This record gives sequence, structure tokens and C-alpha cells, in this order.
Amino acid sequence: MRILTFALLILVFFEASAQVVFDLPDKEKKVIHNNLFASFHVTLGFVGPTDVNNYISREIDRIAPGGVFFQQGTSTISVACAFNFAVLYRTKNNFQFSLPIEYGTAPKTIIIDNTTLKFSMNRFSIGPLASYRFLEQNESSLYAGAGLLYHNMWFENASASVLGPRFEFGYTTFRLLNDFEFFVNVDLANGKTKDNFAAVQSIDFTGFYFGTRIIF
Repeated sequence: MRILTFALLILVFFEASAQVVFDLPDKEKKVIHNNLFASFHVTLGFVGPTDVNNYISREIDRIAPGGVFFQQGTSTISVACAFNFAVLYRTKNNFQFSLPIEYGTAPKTIIIDNTTLKFSMNRFSIGPLASYRFLEQNESSLYAGAGLLYHNMWFENASASVLGPRFEFGYTTFRLLNDFEFFVNVDLANGKTKDNFAAVQSIDFTGFYFGTRIIF
């Protein structure tokens, strides 16, 4: 319910902004239109969800109480990936504002003797971000940014939601048709689980991520 409220507030803000744009003279509309972009990016990062990994270890002990004779795959989730689509607005003074919608997942498959265990920690995230470009040279620049994302996360029968900051630093290369960015970001996204699910007390997507983005 909170993610719906948060999304509605963002939509109301953008609808109000759009109405302001529609009321502008045609010349100013053209300037704003030329500064609007869309982007898609993919990230791969490192996470360490302690409660989730403890749950996986207990499941392994439950499957093989007498000890494991054969195991393929580690018993911890340590890598996550994410797919992100965003609408961006760039200003003339090197600021950029964006509204991303992102899906992240951290799957794990383990073979214990003759049993296959499959787990998946997932999240859906949305929220505003802002960045600033600097050290522009020819067709490239560096940038740094930050924002606040709402994360709705789930694992097995547990779910959690939390507001968490994101910090990002990257390199942009400008091309005739598209811009490309290569970046690192840090997410702080550790939420307590709902519904008194005792086996997992929290879901944690906090991590350090590497990514690449296309802007079109």
C-alpha cells in the first residue's frame, strides 16, 4: 500500500509539472522537449543478506540433517542484478533529474545430494534521482548523483519495504544518436519483514553495483 501511495505522489508531481509545460509558449515547450530523454540500464552487484543466507543454511541442514555428501553451488546469495528504465530531464547547467523504475533479483540454485534447492530474492524500486555533470571534455564527462528509492522486496513467503538512498558516480560518453554511461552505485536497502515471518527477519539488497546505461 505504501509503494502505491509513493508512486501516486510521484505521478501527481509529474502530472502537475506536465500541466505547467502545456501552459508554456511553444518556444519554451520545444526547449523542454529537447531536454527530455529515456534510459535503460543493467547493473550487477554484490550483496550480503544475512537473514536470507541464514535461512538458506537452515534449509540445507533440513534437507541433509546427517551431513552433505555432495553440494553444487554455495549456500549464500552474494550477487544481484537489476534492470532499470527511467525518464530523464537535463538542464543547461549540467543537472539531470530522473524517475527510474527498477526490478532487481538475486537467484540461487543449490544441488544437495539428489535434491535441487532454488531461491530468489527480488525487489521492485521507484523514486527520484538527481545528478550533476562535471569535467566535461569533448564528448565525455564525469557525473555524481544521489536519490531516494522506495524498495518493495520479497523472498519466499516474506516481504519487506523500505525507503533507501542511492549514491552513484559514473562516466558519460556523448554520441550522435545515444549517450552511454558506465557507473558504480551504492544502494542502502535493508527492510524488516512483514507478517511476523519468523524464519527471515529482514531482506537486504544493500550493495555495491557496477552498471552500464544507454540514454536515447
